Amino acid sequence: MGVKIQAREVPPLLSNWNEKFVSSLLFLEKPNIATLGPSGTSSEASTKYLLSLLNVEDGKYSLYSSYEEAYESLISGVSNLLLVANAYKDIDKFYMSKDIQFLFPYVFETPLYGVKKTFRRIG
Repeated sequence: MGVKIQAREVPPLLSNWNEKFVSSLLFLEKPNIATLGPSGTSSEASTKYLLSLLNVEDGKYSLYSSYEEAYESLISGVSNLLLVANAYKDIDKFYMSKDIQFLFPYVFETPLYGVKKTFRRIG
C-alpha cells in the first residue's frame, strides 16, 4: 500500500524569494558589511554566511563595538550594508531611521552556545 503525498503549491512570491533576495543586492559591486563584533561572534558568522549567499569573492565586512557604531559606518559611507540581529533590543532605531532603508530579512541559525561554571574549593 502506497501513500500519496500532494505538495502544496507555493505562492510565486515565496517560491523565488532567494532569487529576489540575491538580485536585490546585485547593485553592489563590492559589498562592505558593517555589523557587531568582536570576531568569533554570531554576527560575524552571519555576515560570512550572507557573503557566501551573495557568492562574492571581494566582499568584506567590518566589526564594530556596537550596532550604533556600525550604523554610523553605513551613514558615513565607509560601509554599504548594515547587518543587525532582529533580536537586538533597539532594532526599532534602524527600522524607523529616515537615513537608511530596510532591504531584506534572512534567517541564520546561530550555533549552540554553552555556559560553563567552575567551582573553587575553599580550604
